Amino acid sequence: MMVKQFIFISLATVMFACGSNTEPDNSNATSSDTSLSTVDAQEDSLNKVLREDPNNEEAYILRGRLKYNQSKFQGALGDAKRALEVDTTNPEALLLAGEAYFSMDDYFASQKSFENCIAANKKYSPCFEKLAEINLLRKNYDKAMGYVNDALRIDERNYYPYYLKGWIYQERGDSATAASSFQTSVELKPDFYDGYIMLGSLYYNENHPLCVQYFSTALEILPSSTEAMYFLGMYYQNNLKPTEALSVYKRMMEVDASDVRPLYNSGFINLTQTENFDSAITYFDAAISLNPEYHQAYYNRGLAYLEKGDKSKAVLDFQKAIDINRDYTLAIKALNKIQGS
Repeated sequence: MMVKQFIFISLATVMFACGSNTEPDNSNATSSDTSLSTVDAQEDSLNKVLREDPNNEEAYILRGRLKYNQSKFQGALGDAKRALEVDTTNPEALLLAGEAYFSMDDYFASQKSFENCIAANKKYSPCFEKLAEINLLRKNYDKAMGYVNDALRIDERNYYPYYLKGWIYQERGDSATAASSFQTSVELKPDFYDGYIMLGSLYYNENHPLCVQYFSTALEILPSSTEAMYFLGMYYQNNLKPTEALSVYKRMMEVDASDVRPLYNSGFINLTQTENFDSAITYFDAAISLNPEYHQAYYNRGLAYLEKGDKSKAVLDFQKAIDINRDYTLAIKALNKIQGS
């Protein structure tokens, strides 16, 4: 059975991220090695099948999918083409080829492969979905909706076209209808993580408490999701619930020690909400350690020092923030105020 591959970029990639100079965490090395060994064993098995039966198109597709899932897109495309040499209309091979082309930034070839797929296979919905995705990314909303509706005519109980409808409505500024479509997607597939994330983000943008329910459900499905944790923590933070926010950020730190966001936000909460200035400084120290160019962290650490009465350290931090960002007005004003007093 083929695993559905999404073209859409996760929301996590558009949220603030930061690199780290820390040593990599090798605590899961055994688990990763086991997974890699399993994939290698599967590929070896498929290699054997293909040596004995060079025209086994299903084996080519399975091996190509393994390669695709390892980001070996050229190899995946090669296997898709071998399968298509056996059967030029094979929908799974055309789907795999289109996805591989897309991942290698050959969007024309990708679209052509999906179009060939639906021309030869009128009832194969994944290729209709991919064409909807491409047109959505190009902001061709009417064409995208047309392909979505084509997919639903094939199977009205298919959750993914409703998810795409949600994106189309959201892009068009119709949040209410977008929420309805995303809701349908998770009703049809109760473990659909991305649907809950999109519902949570819609309600988060409205500062509606329902976002807590959706992000919490996403975390039940994917407990390691720092994406869901971040939004949840931000909702609590924005609504002056420091205990809940700090608890979520602590969980984020446990999942990914290289993520600077929970450190900075925890420092900000201790500075502005709980007024625990020593803790604020500790968190800002950690954020700066991960990202030495984090000018906002220097500025807010300076404010924490100022609250403690340590003007000299505050001046150093405000100056450092300005050195990093010459146009950082908040730090400039804070420094001028101290030096003018």
